[in-house]
Amino acid sequence: MTIYDTQAHHADIEAIRYLSKVASTNQRTDAKQVFYSRQAYDTLQNQQRVARLLPARLKAYRAASRGEPLEGPSMVARLSALVDHAFQNTVLYRNLYTAAGFTLGDIRTLADFEALPVITKQDLRDCPEHERICQSVALPSYTSRTSGSSGAALSVKYGDQQYVESMTHYLWQLEQALGKPVDPQRWIYNIHHARWWLSSVQGQYRTFAINDLPPLEALAAHLDVLRPQVLVTLPSYLATLVAHGVDLKQYGVEAITTNSEQSSPLERRQYEAYFGMPVRDEYSSVELEQIAFECSHGRHHVLEGSVYVETLDPDADGVGTVVGTNLQAWHMPMIRYNQGDLAVMAQEPCGCSAHTPALMHLHGRRNASFQARDGRVVPSASILGIVDDFLMRTGNGVEAYRLYQMSVDEMALYHTGACQRLDSTALQQQLQRLFGHALVLNLKHVDELPQQASYKRQLLVSLVMA
Repeated sequence: MTIYDTQAHHADIEAIRYLSKVASTNQRTDAKQVFYSRQAYDTLQNQQRVARLLPARLKAYRAASRGEPLEGPSMVARLSALVDHAFQNTVLYRNLYTAAGFTLGDIRTLADFEALPVITKQDLRDCPEHERICQSVALPSYTSRTSGSSGAALSVKYGDQQYVESMTHYLWQLEQALGKPVDPQRWIYNIHHARWWLSSVQGQYRTFAINDLPPLEALAAHLDVLRPQVLVTLPSYLATLVAHGVDLKQYGVEAITTNSEQSSPLERRQYEAYFGMPVRDEYSSVELEQIAFECSHGRHHVLEGSVYVETLDPDADGVGTVVGTNLQAWHMPMIRYNQGDLAVMAQEPCGCSAHTPALMHLHGRRNASFQARDGRVVPSASILGIVDDFLMRTGNGVEAYRLYQMSVDEMALYHTGACQRLDSTALQQQLQRLFGHALVLNLKHVDELPQQASYKRQLLVSLVMA
């Protein structure tokens, strides 16, 4: 039995063929390597494992949404076990918790846990990788990389169990958006620079992935062939579809989910009205993975089975800093990790059927879009897909960056670090191809990026769109 090749279903549409080839994930990585690329997840063995576990996982989440407790250890027991594991097996947490006076078995209540120190992305970046990895956890491990909103690169390693829960969560989110179980025989269409862990589950729940928005004529033709049940994409791409009058319903789409870029509830409701279908948001990060999914009442319900979320130091309006603990991250623990966003934790029960904790009023930043000379709005994801590839390459000396659009013809790239091997000419050419006209790209070395008003710094700042 071989893996189902979802990416072969490009229908001989050249633009789709190219973008699907870039997004292809059906390749193995040498098991002896420490670094496993995202391609390494999509194996027949992993698909078979998810197929065995998926029915029980979905059943448990359906029960939890009705208010039934999740099976297994209590939240305190899970947090206590994770903290003890990290303390015993990583230099980072052993040093951090020893300084705080922690000893094994100290976590007996949620208050005990919430007294532990908070860690930040900078803490992780300042720590050598081997000191934040649990050496006792056997391979395989998988690596993903985030530039984050600050533009500072961080490699995050996942353990073998995490892809199982992640795939369950994706399908659970789609089920919530649809208001019914996902049809395992229908397509899921993913337009995103990062794709799901698995391209299918042994030929079911097939996901066709492209890494950028193609010409709309090509997209329409391909959607008409696959007739997907759900579209998974970025809010900025939806804005383009609306601007060009694309009717997704005529291609069989029944629901849309968004991620990666912040969008307002008002914006999503406007998309719902235009497309005539639910548009539901995912709140997630590379470090914590899926954190919360939006319900029909506009709240983001926390995935209690996989993450514990706190909002620290709330102000008079209840707005606090989101801090999360990834309950699945036993290989590279993420315990009381400062996500850098602001949110309000709901105090009253939600009007939907879900009984899990919920976040309201997410105040994280939205990646900016830029404007081309002819007035077109160039989505942030398309820009980041180019810039991040150039700036986050290993060995070029870039530590952090922010790209400013000074005018429709000029950009300024602020960066920290030596930046000694960045091919700025090639980067400028790629941006010019994306925008469709000549651009001036100025590089500006700074010791520290200028502070932003929000807790998260922006990668892209347009003075034209402001």
